[in-house]
Amino acid sequence: RRRHTRYISVTGVQTCALPICPEPVHGLHVSRPWHTACNSSGVRNVSACLEAPMPTRQPWRTALRLLVGVALLWPSAPALGQTLEGQTNLMAGYVNVNGQMHGGLVQIDRQSRGHIGYFAEFNVVSGPDCSRCQPKYRDLTAVGGIRINWRPGSRVTAYAQAGVGVLSSRASEYSYDQPLPGGRTVRVTDPAFTVNEFALQPGGGVTYMLSPRFGVRGQATLQFGVPDQSQWEGITLFQYIGGGAVFRF
Repeated sequence: RRRHTRYISVTGVQTCALPICPEPVHGLHVSRPWHTACNSSGVRNVSACLEAPMPTRQPWRTALRLLVGVALLWPSAPALGQTLEGQTNLMAGYVNVNGQMHGGLVQIDRQSRGHIGYFAEFNVVSGPDCSRCQPKYRDLTAVGGIRINWRPGSRVTAYAQAGVGVLSSRASEYSYDQPLPGGRTVRVTDPAFTVNEFALQPGGGVTYMLSPRFGVRGQATLQFGVPDQSQWEGITLFQYIGGGAVFRF
């Protein structure tokens, strides 16, 4: 996660307030930018949750379970001879970020010509970066872009997509103990803050139509967020796993 601009001056030593985590965690790594002002203090109190990877829960297992469920439904679905071109799909469902943040997503896509289509996606997730980490975040993302469908119009359609848009991330207020020289600590409360970023979100998924008008979809994407580089250093990197119902009209 990004480091922020809040400071506290204690006994003449200026330190930069950073999110904290009580213990190391392992798994998928998450990166968020440094605020450039943190570099000027000469003090970097980097916590375990900022330097260590994410928990052992693997997001790909969620996608695997979804695909297995779709495969089990295959025999019960009638044969579908439908045309995808010119039709619009509306998806609503659940999204998980790195096994810790949870929320919902809404997606609209339309097939324009051949294998090419376009889409728009909106999602809201909230939670900490890792177990018992501080602070908690609320991320809102809106992206749109191009989608390439494999076998459009068939019962099962795999696709790849790339979208661009915006990410707005708000961190809640939190408190932590700041270590001082001599083994002393001081309690620091850091206020809430918001960072807006440019978002690039490539990914792919599978749509399985149970009828000409209703189906299910699973999707996995990576999200790269680039904040204002005059104020922040680095990028945001998250993995999204989502799924839900698809309505075609």
